[in-house]
Amino acid sequence: MMRRLYDSPAYAVRTAAGRVVVAPAGKARAPQLRTAAGTFQGSDHGEWGGRLVFVPRGPRARPVLVKEGNIRAVFQVQGTVYFLERDLVDFDCRGRLYEVTGQPSRLGYVLRARFAQAPVVAAVAGSDAFIAFGGGFAIVHPLLGRPARVETVLARALWAGLSPNSIAVAGPDTVYVGLRGGYARLDVAAKLAHLYQPRTGLVEVR
Repeated sequence: MMRRLYDSPAYAVRTAAGRVVVAPAGKARAPQLRTAAGTFQGSDHGEWGGRLVFVPRGPRARPVLVKEGNIRAVFQVQGTVYFLERDLVDFDCRGRLYEVTGQPSRLGYVLRARFAQAPVVAAVAGSDAFIAFGGGFAIVHPLLGRPARVETVLARALWAGLSPNSIAVAGPDTVYVGLRGGYARLDVAAKLAHLYQPRTGLVEVR
């Protein structure tokens, strides 16, 4: 059953009007965050690298390089911008969470958290960041705290190889992850994941 999922179409999850919606996934887009001052644009080109740039508003504004690196997500919490980086070192994939500092004309960053796996996709609910890895899941909470605390929900998720593409937070203990072939429903308190296919239902629990 699991082998069949690898060759199946991907499904994305999102919340709408208090409900979780599951639909066929569209084409993956580069990370982007629009703010009042301008737009943060991220890229991930694997071994060729990527970067995070800030494009200020205005016809003559020039892009400002924030950081070189493979950027997986950019998001904002109460006016503070954060980004996730996928780190490739000697075929070992890990990850980092950074907070953007400074002013639009001169931006910097500070390290907020490290991860043993490379982040793939993230979502924000309240002041917490929910992060799916290629084979795991974690929550950073609260982002505004000093220091941020990383809660490992799943160290080895059953969706390894199914390419997480989206996250929908339905409640403090219920999270959905869009995958190739279906989606996963996470019980955060019990640290369990239930894998579903939209047409056939429950596939596996681990």
